[in-house]
Amino acid sequence: MYKHIQKKDDEAAEQHAKERRMEEAQRLEEELHEYRDQHEDDIDISQFDDDIIVPSCPSHVDHHASVESLSTKSEKQSSNIETNNYILSPNGKEFIKAKNCESLIIPDGVEVIKAFACCGNIKNITIPHSVKVIEDFAFSGCSVNKIVIPNSVEKFGACIFSGCESLVEVVFEEGIKTFGESMFERCMWLKTIILPKSLLSIPNSAFDSCLSIETINLPPNLRRIGDSAFCSCRELREIIIPSAINDIGSWAFRDCGISSIVVPDSVYGIPEYAFAENLNLKEVILPNTITCIMSHAFYECEHLHVRIPPSVTYIAPDAFTQCNDYCYENLHIEVPKGKKGTLEKICELLKGKVTEYEVTEDMTLPSDIATKKKRFIDFQIFKEKENLRNSEPMFYNGAQVVFRYTNNCTYDNFE
Repeated sequence: MYKHIQKKDDEAAEQHAKERRMEEAQRLEEELHEYRDQHEDDIDISQFDDDIIVPSCPSHVDHHASVESLSTKSEKQSSNIETNNYILSPNGKEFIKAKNCESLIIPDGVEVIKAFACCGNIKNITIPHSVKVIEDFAFSGCSVNKIVIPNSVEKFGACIFSGCESLVEVVFEEGIKTFGESMFERCMWLKTIILPKSLLSIPNSAFDSCLSIETINLPPNLRRIGDSAFCSCRELREIIIPSAINDIGSWAFRDCGISSIVVPDSVYGIPEYAFAENLNLKEVILPNTITCIMSHAFYECEHLHVRIPPSVTYIAPDAFTQCNDYCYENLHIEVPKGKKGTLEKICELLKGKVTEYEVTEDMTLPSDIATKKKRFIDFQIFKEKENLRNSEPMFYNGAQVVFRYTNNCTYDNFE
């Protein structure tokens, strides 16, 4: 059996042809890279076929293959569904992108609204009851003026409608128990919010910096108001906290326009900055279950009148003020008889009026108050640790600020 030996000229010609094909493939790859951000097709160049099959907008070319052997995975995959107003996934269950239109009706059958799906000039949006998931920033920054959230949604991302400055009305359908963090943050003109009776939790920063909210009816079964939930809602004049609430978050009502607050007896502590910078706040009624008043809880509430209940065992030194440059002539704090000196020692920089009141027999303490206090403190410590874990290190006068709450603190300076 003889082995065929190719002539040198043939070998050179073949090598030259391969080099030309390689150059052509590299040139094609450079052109195709320009379309990567818009398309997801992959090109696998692996066989030596006679036909050239190139998708309209491929994103990757195997540089070891020849131009004659292009093949694409998109041949085996369905293309996205595209209309004049939107783009859906091939199965129609994912809403990928809205186009530049003023009115958008998301088709029935869509189950997921993808992140950053809608933006720009869209003024009217209809979400069908088939939707189960709305991802982060799905409608952020769009021009919608009213939105109805269907009760079919099971999972909410963060910042879904953040920065929608034209949004004035939001309606949650009955059955919704919670929604996404920062969902309506910086919706400057949002004024009307209809919450369902089924709602159990208002997430962190839900309505942060919604400057036009004047009033909101919190549902009776609401259990939690998250951190910064209504922070900087400066037109918010009135709020009734439901009796089912057991957690008011840090910064929850900071920098609002509220004039009076009644804290229900289901609450066992006032967290940091909870009511800070409410310049119009004149009266706070605290129940006989409050055990702790944390840092800056009533900072800059210069017109405040508050009675500290006998259940309180800890008051942060800066609970009412921060520095001696402030003199709150209208600040009036009532404390149980015999504790005026204790408060003045704790809050050395306090500028205001401190008086005492008689503790009567009907001011009995709950039997589980010690357990509730520990639960409150543990939760504040947990949140602080989480915040520090997820934030950059803080420094003051060159020294790193490590931790505000400590496990070794007994939180009983006002016993």
